[in-house]
Amino acid sequence: MSLRYVILFVLLLAGCGGQGPRAASGPHLYLAGDREMWIVDIEHQRVQHVTRSLLAPGDAPHRILARGRRLVMGTQFGDGAFFLPSQHRDRVWVVDVGGGRDTVRAVREVTTDGVTTVPAAVPPRHRWPLASVDEGLLLSARAGLELWDPGRGRVVRTLPVDPGTLGPTSGHMLVTCTEPGCHALELTDSRTGRSRVVQAPPGGFTFEPWGGAFSPSGDLLGVPVRVVADGPRQLALVDVASGRVAVVARSSVSPGYTLVAWSASGDDVFLTGGGAYATPRMLVGYRRGAPGAQAIHVRLGDFYDIAAI
Repeated sequence: MSLRYVILFVLLLAGCGGQGPRAASGPHLYLAGDREMWIVDIEHQRVQHVTRSLLAPGDAPHRILARGRRLVMGTQFGDGAFFLPSQHRDRVWVVDVGGGRDTVRAVREVTTDGVTTVPAAVPPRHRWPLASVDEGLLLSARAGLELWDPGRGRVVRTLPVDPGTLGPTSGHMLVTCTEPGCHALELTDSRTGRSRVVQAPPGGFTFEPWGGAFSPSGDLLGVPVRVVADGPRQLALVDVASGRVAVVARSSVSPGYTLVAWSASGDDVFLTGGGAYATPRMLVGYRRGAPGAQAIHVRLGDFYDIAAI
């Protein structure tokens, strides 16, 4: 099947604005809104507001992705297309949607230079892929999640987890909740289907894995946690190997768009908040090994996705 839709890639080095690539002095955040973006220089706590026509309004899973030290932004041609992060740091999965944006026509994996690495394939019953793991793409199923290998065109296994609580993935690892309240995380190995349970920190915390992110090496999971539904969120770090959970001191943000992003080096992790209950947008950053997080004091508009380099 030939694809009628095209993902247009914008490849930016850290710190670039409207004048092209330049060297960055430290981590930068890219906050994607509707046809606009805020670029935050963390070291100097400065912000640049730029327009980006590629950031069209919509409900795509991602508006912006960091692929190593590059960024990918997508735009739509025809009925639509969107992208998901591949487990290869220089690639994305392009999902071609038709039939009024409710049917997946095909998926393919491409590099950030536009080279196809996995040819177009049609998912079983044209279902939407939710995320990727090393073995392929995860599809929602009655019994949990189906692991589909687009290269071989077949379902490899079914994972008995709750697809409605799916969080980030890294390599063979995927994150879901053990129950709807998410008082515990389930870390599942996509190769074997075996799971481990990670309890929320004491004090009445619950996890919000859908806003979380793995570090580039996959050793840590950054995830928002809360005590009450309309209360502040904090950044928790889960050691994937041991299951230990630590809530980062001074990392509280207002509820709303609570999103986690890691710098390309994996040394810094960021949490956003605000945008709900008429609260202002907030940013905090944490450097691994530091005693606590620091607030990033910049003025921002409305954004709905985040990437860091």
